[in-house]
Amino acid sequence: MQPAKTKHTVEMWLRKPVEVYSSIVFCLSGYVVVEYPGLFLLNPQQASVAAGLLLIASFYRGYQGYQVYRYQRGLLSLSTFSMSTKEVPLSKKWLYLGKGFRWQAHHSQRLYFINQIKNEAYIIPNKLYRLARKAEQSLPPSHWLHRLLHSQSRLNPLRPLPDIGGKPWLHGVGNHEETIRIPQHQRNGHILVLGTTRVGKTRLASILINQDIRNGEAVIVLDPKGDLELMRDIYSAANAANRLDDVYCLHAGFSEVSARYNPLATFSDISEVATRVVSGMSSSSGDDVFKDFAWKYVNIVAHCLFEMGRPLNYKNIAFFVTHLDDLLVAYMTTVVLPQYPEIQPILDRIQSAHSAKLDKKGNPVSPMQQADVIKECINTLLEQHSQNKENDQSWLFSTILLSLQDAANMNKEYYDKITASLSPALDKINQGSGASLFSFDDDSTHLHNKEINLMEVIKERKIVYIGLDAMSNKVLAQAVGKALIADLVSTVGRLYKQSSTNQSAPHSLCLHADEFSDIIESQFVTLLNKAGGAGVKVIAYSQTLQDIESGFGGNHALAKMTEGNLNTLIMLRVKNRETAELLINQLPSVDILTPSQVSRVSDTPQGVDGVYFHTSNEDRVERVSVPMLSVNDIVSLPKGQAFVFVNGGELYKIRMPLPKNDNLAPNDMETLMQSVNRLTVNANTPS
Repeated sequence: MQPAKTKHTVEMWLRKPVEVYSSIVFCLSGYVVVEYPGLFLLNPQQASVAAGLLLIASFYRGYQGYQVYRYQRGLLSLSTFSMSTKEVPLSKKWLYLGKGFRWQAHHSQRLYFINQIKNEAYIIPNKLYRLARKAEQSLPPSHWLHRLLHSQSRLNPLRPLPDIGGKPWLHGVGNHEETIRIPQHQRNGHILVLGTTRVGKTRLASILINQDIRNGEAVIVLDPKGDLELMRDIYSAANAANRLDDVYCLHAGFSEVSARYNPLATFSDISEVATRVVSGMSSSSGDDVFKDFAWKYVNIVAHCLFEMGRPLNYKNIAFFVTHLDDLLVAYMTTVVLPQYPEIQPILDRIQSAHSAKLDKKGNPVSPMQQADVIKECINTLLEQHSQNKENDQSWLFSTILLSLQDAANMNKEYYDKITASLSPALDKINQGSGASLFSFDDDSTHLHNKEINLMEVIKERKIVYIGLDAMSNKVLAQAVGKALIADLVSTVGRLYKQSSTNQSAPHSLCLHADEFSDIIESQFVTLLNKAGGAGVKVIAYSQTLQDIESGFGGNHALAKMTEGNLNTLIMLRVKNRETAELLINQLPSVDILTPSQVSRVSDTPQGVDGVYFHTSNEDRVERVSVPMLSVNDIVSLPKGQAFVFVNGGELYKIRMPLPKNDNLAPNDMETLMQSVNRLTVNANTPS
């Protein structure tokens, strides 16, 4: 596409293609030699040989001139390329990113020359082009001249440049384009993709997810927004790979046709449930103490529900956190009394003693609440234990019962203040669509929907898309997303232990987290730190570094830890200096060459030998140290283009293929979800 690297010390691609002139002269000379060989004292055979040599020289010089012309034209306009689902290159060893080149010092040299004032003409369309655009804007689309000027045909010398914005010459300075791939094994170090909105993040995600699906990997896509185009691309890739049966699609905005997922259903330790629930609380620094207390009481409720055999979901936890007396009664009835029936007589005795009491008027007192009976029973047992050490009641201290009683006895006003911060997250999940998708019982009316289990997803290599509809319900998206990350960390840990114990083949998972700052928490750092060795390959997408820090509630250290564990960086266009400098600060400075002219004049008043002055002109080449890229280069990237920093020092400039519709996916989200989730109509469900 562009000229090869020149062998000269200083490249001069921004000039007139003067080689064309000598090409024309060689060509005409060849013609004259053939037509008039006598003028050069040549016979016809010699004239033919001479003309052939001149013609070769003409082609060579013409090609050199064409290289200059093509380089200059490529600064503003690149040939477009697009790919359908099946055309995206596939390899078990390499991950395809697009077309491009490895950025080196001579590319910085060319960029330096382009930015000089004298070369502005090469990066600004000529007057005729600008007149064509003005005429196009003033004419209606149906006008023949508008259609002619707007045509993308190669026969139209004034065809519009691609509407990609930025500086297209950032890619035009390349030597030539080739397919850019990175080794698949480097993905265990994880990838960070940064770019502002509408510059190609979703398209890049589609290309990467496409390869993971067609390679037969287990794939989880977290999309807080719930993007239709991304889901259509996932469907198309699964369709092309004959894996539609492996697809689970959960979307909070389409609960009727969505798969279900309970983030609290599986765990290695019951205390993980409280961590997942509390992670949905606000992360401001002033809430830390309340968050710790809330964790304590949610943990008590979770332990009780687990021992009682009740479903662990947001609905049950939300109810019993605010109804501890009911939980105390249910726990005593369901768990304690069946194991220790000797407690029942004590309960009966306390109830009978209370019923025998009379008020001041001699009337029987109101029946004692069952929760109060249980509390008094526990106090009686504790008193008996303290008075009689031989009376073994150690079971009382080995259960959650005492903690539950303490919580139930707490001042209600104070307890409500502690647990109040849980309400927004739990209410958003338990109301509306969240209840049927994330907080369901086994007797749910949506049993005909697919249900997501992360252990099965990884073991059986399933494809999961989770759209959290963050624009409609941000609290739900954050709470469920953070809980899912915690569930994933726990699941990966269990799989890693199983593979280490059984010496079985390790499992792998490709996790794509779009706008991951919306769901980030400390567990995400754990995932990046530890899960790479367990076969989890994370690709995290975000707009700015500030988004990551904001996701951690302003915790700068955690944000830096996250950045440090994402070893490969793909930088699209960004909008602030701090984000751009994440790449810039990792690049070395380079020495570029800049030519300069020096003129000197000295006079000789005496006029020795008739010489009254001396003059000289020199062309000098100076070295100037400059950054390999500047912040302005990053914030001026065209749409669909990016810099890739990989393998600890390799920098690539890439552009991604445009999508080509291959009609492998439905056009609307509801039809698509109903297809992949394989809904079966319940006979008892009204039509």
